[in-house]
Amino acid sequence: FWYSLSGLPVFDDQGEFAGYRCASKDITQSKARTDQLRDITAAIEAASDGVLIFAPDNITILYANAAIYRIVDAPAGVPLTVEFF
Repeated sequence: FWYSLSGLPVFDDQGEFAGYRCASKDITQSKARTDQLRDITAAIEAASDGVLIFAPDNITILYANAAIYRIVDAPAGVPLTVEFF
């Protein structure tokens, strides 16, 4: 299980430390989704096949893995564009 905790010190009327007021939240599902996304991203990046992810307009490239840059012989990280003839 994973929990997110936050707390603030509490002082009594004399200014003496009396403890902490804390809140916690179960983030187990969120942590599992984050770990799964990390694993999927690593697998896509390591793939020998090119992977492009497009925006809903089907023109804007949101993501290109390393294989795409190798396939099109472009330096990694250079913005890629789609051209229609």
